[in-house]
Amino acid sequence: MYSVAKILLKTFFIVLAALMILLGANSAVSALIASRHIRNVPFDGAHYNLNGLRIFVRSFGEGSPLVILHDFSDSGLTHIQIAQKLSEDQRVFIVDLPGLGYSEFSSHYDFSIPGIADVIMELIDHFTTSQIDLLGHGAGGLIALKLAQEYPGSIRSVVAVNTPMTLDTPPLPEWLLSKRSLSELVLKHIYNTYLLEKSSAMRAYFNTDAFDAERFLMEYSLSYWVSPEITFDYYRMNKDYVPEGLETIRTPVLLIQGDRASDSSVEGANEMNITLRNSVLLIMENCGRYPMYENQPVFLNHIRSFLRSVR
Repeated sequence: MYSVAKILLKTFFIVLAALMILLGANSAVSALIASRHIRNVPFDGAHYNLNGLRIFVRSFGEGSPLVILHDFSDSGLTHIQIAQKLSEDQRVFIVDLPGLGYSEFSSHYDFSIPGIADVIMELIDHFTTSQIDLLGHGAGGLIALKLAQEYPGSIRSVVAVNTPMTLDTPPLPEWLLSKRSLSELVLKHIYNTYLLEKSSAMRAYFNTDAFDAERFLMEYSLSYWVSPEITFDYYRMNKDYVPEGLETIRTPVLLIQGDRASDSSVEGANEMNITLRNSVLLIMENCGRYPMYENQPVFLNHIRSFLRSVR
């Protein structure tokens, strides 16, 4: 009996050591890939200083302003191609959310969705005093809807793409989220490793032909250097966020939902459409999380038609 227990204990430590070696190797490879490809990430915008918080913004074209807000797991890089296409008709700004992409982080700010909405509104006041259109993807759509709710006079319309009724966060248990240092370690060395991130990114596309490996490498290289402290605060402050007061929004809203998206659902989009007073829901078939790339011509036609209708 004693020898069996000894063998089991020895096996446990061997497996544990092997696991630690694999995790260490995966983390080292991830750091190498991020270091090698970060030089390819374009710094093609400018920082705006908001009381010590520097927000990075890209701009394209001229005319009526459209502001694009990315999802928490992305950055402004995700939407450059779409912004360039839409800038044929109007001026387009892409904002890197605080602490993400090239934007900086400050612990003095509230990074809940309502808090981020206030930061974005402060930023918008730097651009224009006229009404703007908003295009938000995922959590960016929730921020856009919050802006329409809180600042109705400034927001002319909202396009919310694959915007969930409940915001999902990585499945970290409560006991782990309550331990900041341990959570940051898990986020940095397990969740934010190259192989896991690439696998997750590819699964997000139903039409995998639309997956752009070069764009992913740039996105990953930029996100790798985001402090796990920032990632932790985003997840902690927005865990299980549910938008309230949607029925009070009078701003025209276009909801676009990929029918094969895994982080949002057609059912949730229908619920949001019923709750909103002035919205239209368009379901894009055979599209996952990124309908703007999985069926770009149809996506752009929907956006342009809607924006023309609200002017």
